[in-house]
Amino acid sequence: MIYTISRDTPEDARLKKVPLNELKEIAALVESIGIRTQVSG
Repeated sequence: MIYTISRDTPEDARLKKVPLNELKEIAALVESIGIRTQVSG
């Protein structure tokens, strides 16, 4: 399962939500090496 954080982060935090299209790109790379995955975003 590949997912981003689901709540807002403090303004000065280094953590940022990952856009769904980027999650799908990551999932495609994982799938390309033979690991089944799901995306939630």
